[in-house]
Amino acid sequence: MQRTATSNWLGVAPAWFVIGIFGVLPMFIMLAISFMVQDPYGGVEWGYSHEAYIQFLFEYDLDDSLLFNPIYINIMLRSMGLAAITTVLCLIVGLPVAYFIARQPEEKRNLFMLLVTIPFWTNLLIRTYAWILILTRNGVIDARFQALGFEPGTFDLLYTNEAILIGLVYSYLPFMVLP
Repeated sequence: MQRTATSNWLGVAPAWFVIGIFGVLPMFIMLAISFMVQDPYGGVEWGYSHEAYIQFLFEYDLDDSLLFNPIYINIMLRSMGLAAITTVLCLIVGLPVAYFIARQPEEKRNLFMLLVTIPFWTNLLIRTYAWILILTRNGVIDARFQALGFEPGTFDLLYTNEAILIGLVYSYLPFMVLP
């Protein structure tokens, strides 16, 4: 039995429908809402306004003149940079681990897959608080360096880009390893 182009298209149509309804359509709705007028009570009113995009790039001075404000652009660029670094780090660590697991016999492979999925058994909030205890001043890492003779608080990593990267890599690394 040969497949036709129509039968191939009909086979993937439900998946494209779900992606369109739950992925693409909400993005277009948010784009449309971003051009609407803001309601004084927090909602939106029907009408066109580009005020949100002016507010994204500029701020009003005391005399209502517009001044360029790069703060939101800097935040967006920092977030995109952290996301890119997280992706690269997860790829560097996760790909060899996934390859190693894939090359194991089935009984060992199942054990390793279990070890990769164990962090999902604990709530993300609890795991985040555990990282706070590890990375804070006088935390586990700082205490180890104090035992080596360093000053207390020398390795206070909390609220730094490095701590954010540690948390992001820890959260997303299992997704890079799992099939």
